[in-house]
Amino acid sequence: MTATRLGRRTVLLAAPLFAVGLSGCLGPRPEPTPSPSPDLLQLLRQGGATLYLRHPETDRGGVDQPDWPRAEQRLLSQGGEVQAMWWGRAFRHHGLTASEVLTSPSLRCQDAAEIAFGGWEVEPALTANLAVPEGAEERATQIRRLIATAPPDGSLRVLIGHASNISAITGTTITEGAGILIPPEPQAATAVVTIVDWENWAA
Repeated sequence: MTATRLGRRTVLLAAPLFAVGLSGCLGPRPEPTPSPSPDLLQLLRQGGATLYLRHPETDRGGVDQPDWPRAEQRLLSQGGEVQAMWWGRAFRHHGLTASEVLTSPSLRCQDAAEIAFGGWEVEPALTANLAVPEGAEERATQIRRLIATAPPDGSLRVLIGHASNISAITGTTITEGAGILIPPEPQAATAVVTIVDWENWAA
C-alpha cells in the first residue's frame, strides 16, 4: 500500500480558545469534560491497534471530490478545527503515541491531521465512498488488511477518513470528530472495541 507524503500547512485557530459541542455551536470554553474512562484509556495506552477517526465537523454538507480546488471542497469549520486540536491535546496529555497517521485525500482530513498531529501521509484507500463509489470494495479490502497488521507495541495507527467508509468496513456509524478503536483482527466488522467520542478527550 503506497502512501504519498505531503507538506505541512498552517491552520489558524480562533483565539481565545473555544470548545465545541456535537451540535457545532461555539461558545466560551466550558469546564473540562470527562477524560476517557479508565478502561478506554488503558486500551488506548496499550496501543497495538488502529484508531479510525471520522473527520471533524465541516463548513457545509454535500458530496465533493478530493481533487477539487480547496475553495470548492468541504473544509473544516471553526468548530471542526477545535475538535482536531482536542485530538492532538488528548494524545499529548494521555501519553499516546501514533506510529503513523494516514488520511483520505480530502483536504478536511489532511487539515485535521495537520492540526492534531503536525504531519500525515495520504492513503488513497481512505477516499470517501460517496465521492468515488468506483473501487469502494477494493479500498475496503486494503483498509482491512492494514488494520489486520498491528502497529508497534504501545503505539496506535491513526486513520482519518469518512463515515461512509467506516460504516462499510465496521457496520458502525459515528459522528464527525469521533472514532473507533479496532484491534488487529482480519474481520474488523466484528472487532470494534469501542467508540471514542472527542468530547471525552478533554485534558
